[in-house]
Amino acid sequence: MSAGTIRNTIWQALEGQKQSIMSDVDIVYYDKKSAKEEENKIEKELYKIDSNYKWQVKNEYYMNKYNFIDQPKFSSLYDAISHFVETPTCVGAYLDKYDNIQLIAPYGIKDLMNLNCMPIPLFIKDNNKLYVYKERMLKKKWKNMFPNLTIYLD
Repeated sequence: MSAGTIRNTIWQALEGQKQSIMSDVDIVYYDKKSAKEEENKIEKELYKIDSNYKWQVKNEYYMNKYNFIDQPKFSSLYDAISHFVETPTCVGAYLDKYDNIQLIAPYGIKDLMNLNCMPIPLFIKDNNKLYVYKERMLKKKWKNMFPNLTIYLD
């Protein structure tokens, strides 16, 4: 589980909002050998298990071209998650072989837990990529859903 699924759940709790059913559940994995079409098969199986959720399954091995052009293929799931657009979304969780929850958080969880939203360092360094973050903030309208959220636009 990753990204908005975790982010929105935490922000709802921090805002004292009633936990609502998630609009989507983001499942990510990294598999060089798996065909891109495998994502749809996995989603269909998840819908069979529970059709109350909108499952979104992504093999991050193929996602390097999603937000901007000329990004090399990601080297790992950690690398892929570190390229999600904003720092509080750069988070994933999984069960290890002992069924313990493990967290992937390349930029830590400070922004997530403090209701701060800022672009990943790559976007800050390159103004040609920063527009992706700015457009996403305008589109998402998170401030309407999470009034205590601070969105950094500069």
